[in-house]
Parts: sequence; C-alpha cells; structure tokens
Amino acid sequence: MNRPPPPPAPARAVIGITGHKGSGKDTAAEGLAAQGFTHVKLADALKAMLRKLLACQGADAEKIRRMIDGDLKEVPTPLLEAAAEIRVMEDRIEAMRESLGSAI
Repeated sequence: MNRPPPPPAPARAVIGITGHKGSGKDTAAEGLAAQGFTHVKLADALKAMLRKLLACQGADAEKIRRMIDGDLKEVPTPLLEAAAEIRVMEDRIEAMRESLGSAI
C-alpha cells in the first residue's frame, strides 16, 4: 500500500539577540518565549567549554567559578593567553555568526 509523503516540516526561525550587560536581552527572550519560541542561551555552551579549558590549564573549581561568573570575569588571565574570559566568549560568538552567515 502506497502512503502519501509526510507533510513538510513547519518553517523554523532562529533569532539571535546580542547586547551589553543590562541591555534587555533576557527581557526580549522572555517575550519571544511567551510567543512560543524556545529560549536557548549560547553562552551556556561557551561557559562549559571555558570551564573545561581552564581546568585543563590547572585552574581549581573556585577560581574557574570566579573567572566565568564572578569577580574575575573580565580580568585578563595568562591561562587564556591574557584575554578576558568574556572577550573569548564574544569572539567565539562572532566567529559562529560569521560561519552561519544569514542563518542568524
């Protein structure tokens, strides 16, 4: 028995929101989530990557916490070739944007 092909998948949209601390990114994302969009934070994956990298470079768990989410977040460290952790994340996000082109 021949079955008809399945209907096409619905179109999906990806919306990227960027901005400085306190600029309203989370508020905008909450508004989109209320309209049915899924909220995914790219920074979470990048922070996980940095945690592993810093651990491999010899940083202890408390220092890693401070470097990723605490008072050392924007302090340059020789563990990352003197770049601030936030700058490394921003560079990775920008590289991802460039590689995806108009998809974001």
